[in-house]
Amino acid sequence: MLQSVFTEGTAREAARMGFDRPAAGKTGTTNDYIDAWFMGFTPHVVTGVWVGFDNHRSIGPGETGARAALPIWLSYMREAVKKYPDEDFVVPQGVVFASIDGASGKLAKPNSSSAIKEAFIEGTQPTETSGNSSENSDSQSEFFKEDVE
Repeated sequence: MLQSVFTEGTAREAARMGFDRPAAGKTGTTNDYIDAWFMGFTPHVVTGVWVGFDNHRSIGPGETGARAALPIWLSYMREAVKKYPDEDFVVPQGVVFASIDGASGKLAKPNSSSAIKEAFIEGTQPTETSGNSSENSDSQSEFFKEDVE
């Protein structure tokens, strides 16, 4: 479920930095840039990186989980995954995927260029399709905005 962090979220730079395996994770940054972290995993390896000082002082403006911790995670994981097969994640029974319109949270129209693939427990996925043309705009989604910032 956290693979979208790598495809369209705060860790999307990982591919540009040379990490091409299936991976998932979550970045984090505390107020005033006191701490930054990245927790990430592949189907075989889980690794967390924390960046900060022990005395509760700022690590510097703009030092987010994606900027400070993700490069460390990538450097380690490039080596850590080498002995494992390059496999995708197994989807657990009872989990389904749906293409969602980011502006409305409803099902995206077929062939929508702004659709977001999201995981749901079977039976909880939206059933109503987005119908408003403004819901399908290319502007940044308000519905998932918190997830990508």
